Amino acid sequence: MSNNNITPLPPCPLRILPNVTTRCVSGHECYHRQYWTDSPATTAPAHPYFRPCRMMQVFSLRLPRTFAYPVQIYGTFAVRNCWEPLCNYVFNRTRDDPATIMPGCSSLPLCGPCRGIYVLKHVLVDIDLWIKEEGEMSANKQLFRGYLEFDADLSGPKSKLSDAIETAIEVFAVAKHSLDVKMRAFTGSFDDEVVLYDGTLCASTKVINHFVAVRKQDELHVSLQLHGSQYRWIFKVGVGVLVAPDHGMYDFARFVVKVDFRTQGRAASAWEWSFSDHKPDFMMWGSRQVPTISVDMERQKSQG
Repeated sequence: MSNNNITPLPPCPLRILPNVTTRCVSGHECYHRQYWTDSPATTAPAHPYFRPCRMMQVFSLRLPRTFAYPVQIYGTFAVRNCWEPLCNYVFNRTRDDPATIMPGCSSLPLCGPCRGIYVLKHVLVDIDLWIKEEGEMSANKQLFRGYLEFDADLSGPKSKLSDAIETAIEVFAVAKHSLDVKMRAFTGSFDDEVVLYDGTLCASTKVINHFVAVRKQDELHVSLQLHGSQYRWIFKVGVGVLVAPDHGMYDFARFVVKVDFRTQGRAASAWEWSFSDHKPDFMMWGSRQVPTISVDMERQKSQG
């Protein structure tokens, strides 16, 4: 967060709402009713706002402290807004599939939200996190359970993105063997990066989906780190692909990056850039044809 002079301020905790308010007791519309807190259902993914507006981008979730030993965290971290007050999860792990946090680390691995996080006026942060302990469910320790409300009008200018567009990133990859892959996305409005993928890509087909907020005048950068090399794509609303790798990635039989700036009535807002070991072709994306870049992997290997 920051002040009106764009001077960075130290992290400011949001106000924790009481479980029961006077409006709850009096029967008025309290925040539980406004945000449907009794429903854990996921918000609809096909629910774009279709025009630039204020949006929130979650870059990381950090625990209040580090642990001296590995711990397993499970539970949910979701954002609810007035557009459709169901859960837009950025962390969602069951007790059978917890996230392992190593000593000295305080960040939780994020899952991509199922749509953009719109900030029309307020958003509610819904948190229910637990530390998994061995034994029965009763042995688990509650890390935090509560609700926090974010007021866009009272927060600093860097706490949200104005004139932002919901942007869908889809990555399609087919690996010939297991590979360590790191993919990031970032724009000019923030120095922080959104982690799209960080792990081992097995010898199979992998589809990575993520929604990010991009200001309408910004460029979207998507980077890939693989075997000590870095590849980068740059996209811009209304323009398309500005920069793309000019050579193939030897360890992928096929690698496709799709970016869709979800604006109303703009069929040309979806762009695709791919690498393939097949002959040049065209792929259908939306209602139009988008040319793909094809690379002869075997020929590049022999020339190298």
